[in-house]
Amino acid sequence: MKQKLIWFLCLFTCLILLNACQAEYDENVVVYNFDENDEGVVWSEKDDNETYRGVMDGEYVMQIRKGAILEWENLGQEFSDVKLTINAMDIGVAQDGSYGLICNYQDELNYYLASIGKDGYYFIAKTVNGDDFLLLGSEDGSYLRTDKIDPSAEAYHIGMDCVEGQISLLLDNEVLGTVQDDTFTSGDVGFFAISFVQTPLQINFDRLTIEEVNAGTE
Repeated sequence: MKQKLIWFLCLFTCLILLNACQAEYDENVVVYNFDENDEGVVWSEKDDNETYRGVMDGEYVMQIRKGAILEWENLGQEFSDVKLTINAMDIGVAQDGSYGLICNYQDELNYYLASIGKDGYYFIAKTVNGDDFLLLGSEDGSYLRTDKIDPSAEAYHIGMDCVEGQISLLLDNEVLGTVQDDTFTSGDVGFFAISFVQTPLQINFDRLTIEEVNAGTE
């Protein structure tokens, strides 16, 4: 009887673990934790007077040492209709930086950005042939501000949905704003950080999740 009970408990535990893995790693969902390269992504590294970026202690670190610099990292893959999330820890001196996610990246002159900052500002923008366009912002062309961004948070769970020409920015699974734009409908994905006036800006990224919404459908 005791052996049967032990066997049942072992089986029950295995089933729980199996279900948990399936829930986290659905066939259309990929999770990158930056502490292994199982998925075949080679994360780039850089270290100069302006920027350090690379994998460190299971996180992807971006440290920007000068103002007015945009740094990003892409996967080098093609996606369409995706939901992205990432955890971002803002641990630098700068209080005015922005950071978030990239979708439908064509090249360094064409892509979408969705961004927040610990100062409470957020936006969605696109770059077309090197020209920047603010898609989610105020009428005077400035970024929007919300009290939902806690400046003292240990990390921010940022989301970006790019599905059928609709682009949304999310914080902690809550939508901050949505825009319609179909200039780009597919492309690479990634994450970024922007310094403005204050430096150094340091963002530690962890757990990049990519869900292909319409994968496998007709």
